[in-house]
Amino acid sequence: MLTYALLSLLVGMLLGQRFKVLALVPAVAIILLATGVAAIAGPDHWSPGPIAVAAVATLQIGYVLGCSIHRLIAAARTSRLRTFSFGASSYTALKRLMAVLLVNRGGTL
Repeated sequence: MLTYALLSLLVGMLLGQRFKVLALVPAVAIILLATGVAAIAGPDHWSPGPIAVAAVATLQIGYVLGCSIHRLIAAARTSRLRTFSFGASSYTALKRLMAVLLVNRGGTL
C-alpha cells in the first residue's frame, strides 16, 4: 500500500509541474484500473478499496505539491531576473541598467 501511495505521490508531483488539473482525470482512471487489475490478479492482504483511495488521495496531494514547487521556482526565477548582483560585475549591471533607461527615454549612451 505504501508503494502505491509513494508512486502516486511522485506521479502527482510530476503532473502538477507540467499539466493542468484536467490531467488528473485520466491519471485517476489509470489508478483505479490498475487497482482493479491487481485485485483480480491475486489475493492480497490489502483490500483494493483502501489502496485505491490512498493512491488517488496521494495523487491529488502530489499534484498540489507539484504546482506549489512550480510556482516557487517561477517566482525565484523572476525575482532573480529583477535584481542585480553587486559583486564583481556590478559596474556592468549598472551600465546595462543606465543603457536601458536611456533607450526608453529616447537618448543614447
